[in-house]
Amino acid sequence: MTDSWSMIKKELAVYGINLLDGNLCEYFSDGNLNKLELVEMDKIIREEIKDNTTLLNDLWIDLSKVLNETGDVSDISDPRSNRLFIFSLKDLSSWLNMFDPMEVKQYKPVIENALKRDSLSYSEDQKKKIVEYKISIDWVHRVISRLYYMRRLVKVAYKGKTEANKNKIVVAKGISGPWANLDLPMQERVWNWMEEDENFRNRDRNIRKQRRYRKGLEHYNKPEVGEGHYWREIRNEPYKWSDKGSESPYPSRNTMFWG
Repeated sequence: MTDSWSMIKKELAVYGINLLDGNLCEYFSDGNLNKLELVEMDKIIREEIKDNTTLLNDLWIDLSKVLNETGDVSDISDPRSNRLFIFSLKDLSSWLNMFDPMEVKQYKPVIENALKRDSLSYSEDQKKKIVEYKISIDWVHRVISRLYYMRRLVKVAYKGKTEANKNKIVVAKGISGPWANLDLPMQERVWNWMEEDENFRNRDRNIRKQRRYRKGLEHYNKPEVGEGHYWREIRNEPYKWSDKGSESPYPSRNTMFWG
């Protein structure tokens, strides 16, 4: 079984950081292999997070300016760019909901006002820019999230192998078909048909014994006279059902008004 230390080394290696003994690491950047202490590596990651956060704020400022512009709407609107534009605004609104309202208070009204505005009042150039800004914001946010993950791994690695192995590894696995959930007891892995079989049998019996199938036949083998079968002609009984919406077998009747 893979321990936590091995998992941390593999994860950091994916991002170009090779752990060495003595709280050292090798970091591949700009075509060069640099040997650093983990404390220095943490500082480099923090600087990258700061730079990308500044870039993210700049993107939002530029996006707000584009939405507030008065563009030329005389050109023909492309339905595809219009759909992309609306989707981008909705997705940006959902993106802002992930953060504290005080952190995004200057951007949220801009997106909300844009969603309330007619999309045809924006020019094609504005729509294309908003879609590009949305893609850029998603990408920079992904980079920041990755850097935070790298920094967390570096912090755990700095504590050493012994402390790192104290962390629990959770591995998600999925399988379907007849070989699924083999670690569970049989009662939890299979469907107990005996409990459902009784329900199906009772339901079939109730269906077969409906009154419409046997009325008029109650006294078939007896000398008494049965009630016989009465064929209900709906056209001769238009007012038969007091609640036409639920009792009438003809759905069209509940749309008619009897004055």
